[in-house]
Amino acid sequence: MEAYSKGKWNLSVVPCPEFLTNRGLMIPPESYKESIRVKTVQQYMASKQWEYRSNDLEKIISRAAQMGSASGACISLIDETKQIVKCGHSSVRECPRQMSIDGHAILSSQYFIILDASTDWRFANNPLVKNYPKIRLYAGVPLVASNKQVIGILSIFDGFPRSEFNSFCIQELQIMAREIMSILDSTYQSETAGSQSQALKNIPSENRKDLINQVGRATGVKNSTFNTIPVYEKDGSGSSYVQNHNFRFGKHKFTEQDIFNAELGKMLAESGDFKLAANLLCKIILERLNLSAVYIMEIRVVGVFEIDPDYFPKRNEVEAEDFKFAEMLRKVEREHVITRVVDSYPDEISGELKGDESESSQSLHYKALSSEFGISVRSTIRNCNCGNGVCLPFYRRPSKLVRKEKIHINDQIFEPIELYLKSGGYIIGAFSENDGVTTHEDINYILNATDIYRKMYIDSVA
Repeated sequence: MEAYSKGKWNLSVVPCPEFLTNRGLMIPPESYKESIRVKTVQQYMASKQWEYRSNDLEKIISRAAQMGSASGACISLIDETKQIVKCGHSSVRECPRQMSIDGHAILSSQYFIILDASTDWRFANNPLVKNYPKIRLYAGVPLVASNKQVIGILSIFDGFPRSEFNSFCIQELQIMAREIMSILDSTYQSETAGSQSQALKNIPSENRKDLINQVGRATGVKNSTFNTIPVYEKDGSGSSYVQNHNFRFGKHKFTEQDIFNAELGKMLAESGDFKLAANLLCKIILERLNLSAVYIMEIRVVGVFEIDPDYFPKRNEVEAEDFKFAEMLRKVEREHVITRVVDSYPDEISGELKGDESESSQSLHYKALSSEFGISVRSTIRNCNCGNGVCLPFYRRPSKLVRKEKIHINDQIFEPIELYLKSGGYIIGAFSENDGVTTHEDINYILNATDIYRKMYIDSVA
C-alpha cells in the first residue's frame, strides 16, 4: 500500500495482490503526506466561492457530464474521514472515505479511469457499485492546490460500463479541473451571488413572506439531464427534502479504527525513540495477531552505473525518478544490498537476523522492498518456530543518482561519469507457526500500524 499512496503513479489499472484476491473491495489508504493535504482541504472547504460562484461550478459540472456522455458528474473534497460532494448531479452528499472511489482517485497521477467498477478487484463489492448509484464507468481528475496537494476530484460516472475512454475527454476534464481551482482561488466577490438570491433580497420584506407562502422554501435540487433545478416545498419544517443518501458504517462518530489509531499513536509517541517504538510496535502486532515473530528491517541498496558526461547535469546528485536520460545509464556492478534490523519481537529474533547475512536472506528482503504490495514467504529465521508469513514494504526512500567523485561547477569532464544509484526503505516481516498471515484483515492491520509508525519516526527525519 506504500507505493499506492504516494501519488506518483497512475492507478487506473493495478494488479490484485495475492492477499486481496476474491475480496472485491479495497479501502483507500491515506496519501503519503496526509497531514499537509488535510490542512489544505480544510482551507478550501470553507471557501465562500462554493456559494457565490455556484452557477459557474454547475456549468462546469454540466459540461463534464455532457462531454463524457455520462449520467452524473460532481466536484468532491476528501477530508480526513469523508468524501464531501460540494457540487454535482447526485443526491449523495457525502460518504465515508473507506468506500469512496474518489479516495482512490486522489492517489492516482493525472487521472483515474475505471471502465467497469463491477469487475475491478478494488470496487466490485463497494456499496456505491453494488447498490445505488450502481457506478460502472468512473473517470476522475485531481483538483490540485498551489502547494501541489490534491484536495479532491472532478469526476463523471455512469451506470453503464465502457470498453474504452477517450484520451481527449481526459484532457478536457483536466482543463475543467484547473478552471475549478481558478474559481476557488479567485478573490471573493459578493456581487457574484446568484441572480435569484439577489432578486429575492430586492422584494420588500412584507411581500417576501407572502411569496414564500405561495411558492415554498428552496429545499433542494432536482437534476434534469444536465441542469440543476431548484425544488420548493411548503411544509415549513426547515429541513431539506433531498433524499438522504449519506452513508455511514456505524452510528458512532469515532470508529473502532479511529480509537485504535489514537491509542497506538499515543503509545508509540510515549516510547520517544525510533528503536524502542519499533520494538513496541512488533510486540503489539505479534500479540494482536497471535504470531511467532515480527521484525522491522531497514534496507539500503547501492548500484554502480556510468554515463557519458553530456547526459548528466553539473550536480553531485539528482532524483532518479526525475532523471531524463535513464536509458543512457550503463550498469557497472550489480546492486549491493545492506540490511539492518531496527528491532523485533521476541527480542532474540534480532540476533538471529543479524547473524544471517546470506545472499538468499538479503535477496528475499530486497525482493520484498521492490515488490508493489509485499510477498508471502517461508521464514528463514533460525531457532524460531516460524512457518509462513509476509514481508511488507511500508516506506521507500526516493532513489538518487550520486556522483562517485564530487564535481565543482567549473570542472570540465570528458570521461564517463561513475554514479551510485542509492535507494532503500523499510519492511516489516510477520510470521506464525502455522498458516502465516493470510487474511486481508491481518494485512490491513499491519499496514495501518506501520503507517502510524512511519509518520511519527521515519517521515520526520527522511
